[in-house]
Amino acid sequence: MSDVSDQATDESAGDEPAWPKRYGVGDAWVTEGGLTRREYFAAHVNVELGAVYDRLLHDLRREPTLKEIASYMAELRMRVADAMIVRLDATSGSRTL
Repeated sequence: MSDVSDQATDESAGDEPAWPKRYGVGDAWVTEGGLTRREYFAAHVNVELGAVYDRLLHDLRREPTLKEIASYMAELRMRVADAMIVRLDATSGSRTL
């Protein structure tokens, strides 16, 4: 997998809400939280547990712990999500879905 960290142009890229909650307060609209684009994309990345286990088994030369497996899977998901955001922002010029 290629490293996308050098492609990131802004540390907060993808930190804005993908679907913020909006509600009316008097005559104004308030926007709050929601999943960020980065969290949304990362949640949808397909990472095969068996492949991660085999990779860690090879790299560590021992059986990986559950914590190591989960950490590696999360890292892969975030790297793919970051790459998706960089690519979308470069092609669309917009930060909205």
